[in-house]
Amino acid sequence: MSSTLDKMVLVFTSSNWQQWHTTMQAYLRAQGQWFIFMVHEPFPGFPMQSSPYDSWDENNEKALGNITLHVSPLIQTAIADFATVKEVWDHLEENYGAPSSSSAYAKLSCLLMMTIPTGSHPVPVITKMLSHFAYLKDAGFEFP
Repeated sequence: MSSTLDKMVLVFTSSNWQQWHTTMQAYLRAQGQWFIFMVHEPFPGFPMQSSPYDSWDENNEKALGNITLHVSPLIQTAIADFATVKEVWDHLEENYGAPSSSSAYAKLSCLLMMTIPTGSHPVPVITKMLSHFAYLKDAGFEFP
């Protein structure tokens, strides 16, 4: 099952944050590792050799490995020194989360050029249009 899920997560290349972060979050949830992001500190008050700490540390390492395997080599280098999933995620979101104006323009251009072909089902094209609208909304563009 995990190999099938693994194939569903794209490699993050710095320009596909909007799609990658949602898919990666779902992947980590399916692996039972997303809680590490929510509980980003080892259990305070527990000795470092205790079972709860070991479990947190093991899941943190697995989640870090999964994230590292799904980012480009350049980004792998940028996140190599972070110790927790929260640190990595915050770094990625801060540096790549906001869409650039050029990528927003590219999405708008694609959206304006889209046509619904006659003789085929319109759902794939409409879904693609909705994803462009969502991207542009995240970039700060509002449509009436």
